[in-house]
Amino acid sequence: MAERSCAAALPPPVFGAPILLVINKADLLPYVDFDVKACTDYAHQVNPGLPVLVVSATTGDGLDSWYRWIQDKQRVPSSDRAPVG
Repeated sequence: MAERSCAAALPPPVFGAPILLVINKADLLPYVDFDVKACTDYAHQVNPGLPVLVVSATTGDGLDSWYRWIQDKQRVPSSDRAPVG
């Protein structure tokens, strides 16, 4: 189930390789049938170096890491950024 759920969340190859996987609603993980490791493993088949952040917008867990990732990407010259779309 988790692999299928993660596969549906990944963009089709026409959009290029994803540059970040954000798994939100981490506060609900104890209550749902979702395997973070299986999802992460599947995503790494698409992009082996893909960073994965597990966050909860409700509790704030993991958001600092996400904010840092965004700030780091803003510092990268636009010519070095991965193409979007």
